[in-house]
Amino acid sequence: MTTPFVFSFLRNGAESKDMAVDGSSTPVVFKYTGTGNGLYAYRINWIIADAGIRIYDFFGGVAALTNGITIKAIAADDSTVLIDFTNGEPIKRNAEFSSLAGTDAPILDSVGTDILSVRWTLEKAGEPFKLGLGESIQVTIQDDLTGLTEMSAMIQGQRQ
Repeated sequence: MTTPFVFSFLRNGAESKDMAVDGSSTPVVFKYTGTGNGLYAYRINWIIADAGIRIYDFFGGVAALTNGITIKAIAADDSTVLIDFTNGEPIKRNAEFSSLAGTDAPILDSVGTDILSVRWTLEKAGEPFKLGLGESIQVTIQDDLTGLTEMSAMIQGQRQ
């Protein structure tokens, strides 16, 4: 018996969950696409790990981004934007995640790496986000994030 629950990392075309990529010349898209009858998306959890996360004008532990990251729901035609979750203002600094979610306080691990976890609970807006068959949630990296130790995002939800 298959579970109705989904716990899946957003992945790029190479099927990698590692968002610490260079998207400065060619943007890199990470996504989760609804299958079957789709998905009720409850939450997207982000992990960003690097030294220097506590610095105000940084993204992770690198300087504030020039272009930022965008987060959108895209129709099954892979081009129509259903929702722009950042309302045309890409995330360029750690603090800007707070427009989507409450961010947890950075944690300092035993080797000096800061960890920023962001729990973006979509259902807190009133109900879970319904992602239909072929529709996707896409994160687009438009800067060089290779200086980060780690960055990834996992969607949690329930199949319809």
